[in-house]
Amino acid sequence: MTMSILHRLPEELLRQILEDAMTRDSPFQIDFTPQEPNENNHIGSMPIGNFYWPPLLLKSSAGITDPLSVPTTAGCPHRRSQQHTHVTDWIAVNSTCRLIRRLGRAAFFNVKRIAMRSTLPADLMQPGRVKRGFARILSATPNYDPQIDLALIRDLVLVDSREGSPMWWVGLPTLLGSFPVLRRCTLLFGHRSSDGPEWVTAAVAVASPARQTVRELLLGIGVSDRLVLEETVGTGTTWDENRATLEKYVYPIVRLKIVALKMRLEDEAHH
Repeated sequence: MTMSILHRLPEELLRQILEDAMTRDSPFQIDFTPQEPNENNHIGSMPIGNFYWPPLLLKSSAGITDPLSVPTTAGCPHRRSQQHTHVTDWIAVNSTCRLIRRLGRAAFFNVKRIAMRSTLPADLMQPGRVKRGFARILSATPNYDPQIDLALIRDLVLVDSREGSPMWWVGLPTLLGSFPVLRRCTLLFGHRSSDGPEWVTAAVAVASPARQTVRELLLGIGVSDRLVLEETVGTGTTWDENRATLEKYVYPIVRLKIVALKMRLEDEAHH
């Protein structure tokens, strides 16, 4: 389809075309660090990552595997869209006319499942703080405003979910407040950064609804009950280990925080 034809399309139809074009079957980790391109890898591809033996195959909390997964000792653990595909999408919508840039950038963040570390929103607000990876490219884009782009994200994956840190859990409502139109949040536990984002894709592919205890915990500290909550584990932990860590280190302290929050709200209501 030529650019002249695109210009004549109704804006709503053009927006739908761009949203369809941006839709992929994998999350995009926007703070990953790509390799330098050479004859053996794509621009924006990731290092092979850790070596595992026997081959790893991630599973959901119910023991379900992804039909597009690839049991592997090293390399890409899935047959889904890889990270360089998302980078190419970004280049495509920013290399055309002003109308495509405006609608395409909005479509990019609206429809993609965006993965990131929980510290990235704060880092993006400080000029020069982000020095590596696609997030650096993003922050250097002309007319870039992190608040605008974060406000467009509807589907979020937190790749550094800290199962053993009560304070990280307590801070989640504030963190998620950076994403006003967020519809779904997936907590990824036990992801080794050395694995790279293709293992994020493998883990997210087997994500399942958050356990009732986790959901009640998050609702109790102020996370919206309209938000779809999911969880999954990477190569650095197992579901049994995750459950034991939460029960030992997180649930007792965060439940005390919930009680204190309720008491404060009741006190404010009486004054």
